[in-house]
This record gives sequence, C-alpha cells and structure tokens, in this order.
Amino acid sequence: MTDLIFFCTSLLLISTLLVIFLLRSSIFNKKVLIISISTFILTATIYIFKSDLKSFTYMNDLKKNIEQGNDINPNEVIVFLERKLDENPKDIDAWLVLARTCLVTGHIQKSELYYFKALKYFPENQDLLLETAILKKSNFDFENAIQYVNKLLSLYPENIPAKMLYIELMLHTGELKKANRSLNELSNETDLDSSWLKKLNDIKPN
Repeated sequence: MTDLIFFCTSLLLISTLLVIFLLRSSIFNKKVLIISISTFILTATIYIFKSDLKSFTYMNDLKKNIEQGNDINPNEVIVFLERKLDENPKDIDAWLVLARTCLVTGHIQKSELYYFKALKYFPENQDLLLETAILKKSNFDFENAIQYVNKLLSLYPENIPAKMLYIELMLHTGELKKANRSLNELSNETDLDSSWLKKLNDIKPN
C-alpha cells in the first residue's frame, strides 16, 4: 500500500509540473495540452503497474522514507527509472517518463541526455523527436531544433504540433516567407488556437 501511495503522490506532483511546463510552451493549444497530460498520466500509470510495485523499495533509504511518511522527492522516481532502464533500455514508456520528469524538475541536461539515449533505441518515435526539438528550441538551439522537427515531419507529415513548432522556428530564424506559407497551409488543415496565433505575432521580428 505504501508503494501505491508513493507512486500516486509522485505522479500527481510530476503531472502538475508538466502542466506548468506545457502551459509555458507556445506550441500547445488547449486540445494538445489536454491530450499531452492525459497521455503522460496514462503512460506512467501503465508503465508502473505493469512493473512490480514492490521494486520501489529496492533502496533502503527509499523504503525508509515511504514507511516513515517522509516527503516524496521526484528525484527518487528518476533514480528508480534509471535503474530500470539499465536493466531494459528498450522501454519507450520509461524513457519518456524519465526524460519528462528530469525536465519538469529542472534537470535540463539530464533530460536532454535521456532524450538522446532514447532516440538511439527509438529513432523514429514521434514523441521523442518532438520533445527533443522543443527542448532544443527552449535552449535557443534553433539549428538542431529544425533538424529534429524536419526529421519528424519527413516521417509523419500530418503531425500538427510539429508543423506548429516548425512555423515558430522559421519566425525565430527570420524565415518569414516559409513561416507564412506554412501557416497558411496549416490554417487550411485545422482550427488554430487564437492564443497561439497571438504568440506568433510576439515572435515575429520587428
């Protein structure tokens, strides 16, 4: 039971942090935000419950913290997933949860490292490619962000968040014609969130 409490508390905290991160990301409209959060929670739940919950007590200090009701630290989740991936690196769910947890808890370099490691095993995964591109963009590494989003669009040309991110990157790099052309094409494919369109105006160079 203590393992279950630990998992639920950690998932709630990490999900809250993920909400804050996605709300600050300009490419996500409300629909995409809801889908992203739901997918993350579902993925984490399926992953943990298909594992042995008792394995959360693999470390004596962690077991002691749970039994004594001490504050739960998301870093403990990170350590747990790192150990699990050492045993089985071909677990896409674990990589995604680990990278996202590192990101929302401020471990940016570790998050980037785990996205890169995950891509070695899953080089065509949509979530990995998109989130790596977003991370590169947030670090103002627009050149590499464009490379990842271009690869994603070459594999999955109907990926709407990737198209939105591409438009943002074109604006950041001064490619206004490409941005406007892609924006016109995207507006014919789907309804665009007004708040995102407003943010595009903020990105455009003066």
